[in-house]
Amino acid sequence: MPEFKVVVNDCTAPPHIGLTHVYIGTGANRTHDYEYDRLVAGLPRILTPRQQDWADVLGALFAIDLACKRGDDADWQRNIEAWIPVRDVSLWKGLAQQVARVFSGLTYDPFRVTFVESSGMSAPPRTSRRPFPDVDTVALLSGGVDSFVGAVALLEAGMRPLFVSHKNSPSASDAIGAVTEALRARGAPANPVTLTARKRGRETGRENSQRTRSLLYVGLACLVADGLGLSEVWINENGVMAVHAPLTVARAGSFSTRTANPRVMREIERLASDALGRPIAVNNRLVAMTKPEVAELADRLGVASTLPRTVSCWQIGRSPEHCGRCVPCIMRRISHEYASVPDCTYATNPLDDVPSGESWATVANDNLFHMLMQAVEIDGAADESDLMLEYPEVLNSGRGLSVAQSVDMHKRWATQCLTVARSHPYSLSILEGRRP
Repeated sequence: MPEFKVVVNDCTAPPHIGLTHVYIGTGANRTHDYEYDRLVAGLPRILTPRQQDWADVLGALFAIDLACKRGDDADWQRNIEAWIPVRDVSLWKGLAQQVARVFSGLTYDPFRVTFVESSGMSAPPRTSRRPFPDVDTVALLSGGVDSFVGAVALLEAGMRPLFVSHKNSPSASDAIGAVTEALRARGAPANPVTLTARKRGRETGRENSQRTRSLLYVGLACLVADGLGLSEVWINENGVMAVHAPLTVARAGSFSTRTANPRVMREIERLASDALGRPIAVNNRLVAMTKPEVAELADRLGVASTLPRTVSCWQIGRSPEHCGRCVPCIMRRISHEYASVPDCTYATNPLDDVPSGESWATVANDNLFHMLMQAVEIDGAADESDLMLEYPEVLNSGRGLSVAQSVDMHKRWATQCLTVARSHPYSLSILEGRRP
């Protein structure tokens, strides 16, 4: 297991050989760009030291995640110890265990953190002469199908959300622009406010898994909500991907993401509330729905025509086209076909064919086979206890999703997935045992 000892912004730390130094902010020696000025520019008051500590800790945790390169196979998991500077060290010493639990919950990496008092912290960002419009909640907007449909559902429910986005690639920026246009047509009060968070320098020096990105985004949304005197934040993700039961035992642990996992979201909610000093709820409007049901909801809400301009692919930051063979692409293709709604174009179509000579064949076969076998197992589970024994992750329900609802949702997804898979030649051959 790779071990890292990380010091943020040269704060005081015990002497160790092989320290990793991370510098965030605006200095010339910074290793990570982290700008949240636009997120807070429209707040009625500049950030308090407590609020700014929260923002800076979030940026430090994300930078630490990016700075610690994972290995391969058995070396995928990391052991990380970190030192982070703060203004109010007494508060953050009391939160250290919570921070470590949330970081480990998202990354599956053992993590220890020591907070160090520092007098050299940056001044708070300025506020703008143009305040944010009249809003009553805050929601994340990624440019993906779920966050877009969830945003429309919030508007339809009479809410006035302020949207928070992170434009980390040209394709994501285009998608956010497209969904913003559709949301404005539905009465959204403002364009999304954006943040920047990335490692500087060569791509080879960056850890691409970025398991802590949802802590950064949700945490900063909580900061904006706190600054506006609001009490809730929305991260909208279909329930199957939110719970994210691993497709196989080999994909368990840090090989599986927990971007919107209900129990991890509750931990982030508690941490944000304790760090900011007031209760803020983190909700998911789509947590009881499968991906096909989200696509059907888009059709009922009259926004299906915008779906082809959204992004879902794991590789969308490195390629303008959906690959078609990663798990999100396969799930999206199945979901849109099941719901009979418009879809994007894909570079490959593993449901119909995976040519053996192609470089991407192994990845496509693995992802498709594992998804279909999981669907078969869930569909064939004799009862609730049988399913929970095989996939204990379905117990990760949390607020808004009971265990019974989670079980029923996964059973519905299995039926929807297999219905579409049986209508395509290659995926049908897998289900009939004619492919390895």
